[in-house]
Amino acid sequence: MMAPMTVITEVPTEQFLADARQARLSRVLLTVLGAVGVAAGWGIGRFFTSIGWLAGRTFLIGAYFTEAVIFGFRAGAKLPPKQPEPLPSR
Repeated sequence: MMAPMTVITEVPTEQFLADARQARLSRVLLTVLGAVGVAAGWGIGRFFTSIGWLAGRTFLIGAYFTEAVIFGFRAGAKLPPKQPEPLPSR
């Protein structure tokens, strides 16, 4: 019966510690914050892709709600209604 082969080497802990001392907390935190943002965006994108047709409707609902808020603000501030731009003449 043959003994299993094992390779044991010394772990360079001094090199690991030297590399760790060079890390800056601000850069580590910014990297983690960026990674969380990318992961959140990816998850939201996957969610809307998976529900397909609702993604477009969600945008339309948001646009309609935004216009309703603007209309209410203009009415509350007693501003004149927004007029559409005239089409250029040919």
